[in-house]
Amino acid sequence: MGERTESSACAGVRARLGGSFDEVRYGLLALIWPTQCAVCGAPDRDCCADCLAELRSGAGEARWVRTAAGSTVCVAGPYNGPPRALLLALKHGGRTGFAPHLGARLRAPLRAALSLARGPDPPIVVTAPSRAARVRERGYRHVELLVRSALAEPLLLPNALRALPGRRAQVGLDPGARLRNAELVEVRRRMRGALRGREVVLVDDVVTTGATVAATSRALRAVGAVVIGAAALCVVERGDGRTLGAVGKTAQDAAEE
Repeated sequence: MGERTESSACAGVRARLGGSFDEVRYGLLALIWPTQCAVCGAPDRDCCADCLAELRSGAGEARWVRTAAGSTVCVAGPYNGPPRALLLALKHGGRTGFAPHLGARLRAPLRAALSLARGPDPPIVVTAPSRAARVRERGYRHVELLVRSALAEPLLLPNALRALPGRRAQVGLDPGARLRNAELVEVRRRMRGALRGREVVLVDDVVTTGATVAATSRALRAVGAVVIGAAALCVVERGDGRTLGAVGKTAQDAAEE
């Protein structure tokens, strides 16, 4: 009988045994459930070491932007690279395991917005609404996952806002249509008492024109909430690489506007 040769699968496991425990574990998982990086397509990892390092390098960054709709929002960075790829995988691919990585990036802008509070009670965090059909498809509200991953104990009021019938995705709409579409939102009746007179920070995943932030802020103010700021994971940049609004504002600048 000829000499037994090592299978490629066994060789792969053996090659990984010299690494850390996590490397061995991930290597075994890659053999059972092949995967690839959601950002660059590299094999064996949902997010490879290089892309994860690039994502983490932006953690702690926060800048204020003034949007076309007149909203002032604190963001972590532009909507590109690893943040964009992982957010899309979270929103449309069911990859909830990316929430902690994205939440770590949201932490700084969310804390900056929360720091604008002036009242005796901590501000309430409210997330921009998703359409009911999208929530049913996903099985979760992705922006709420980001908030819970960003802060250990956020004073989050879940599902406080409701997208009204007729509201559609903002992608592909011109600025005027975005504004009209964004207005189709209201505060749920059972949440209005909890928000009346309270300071609120609004959180969204991506800011483009700021129409959603502006419309949801108006809906919150209409029931007596005091909207002190807004935070988002990403801001869409224009074709020339500039953001949609002024960059580099401080929390104090925003408070004085």
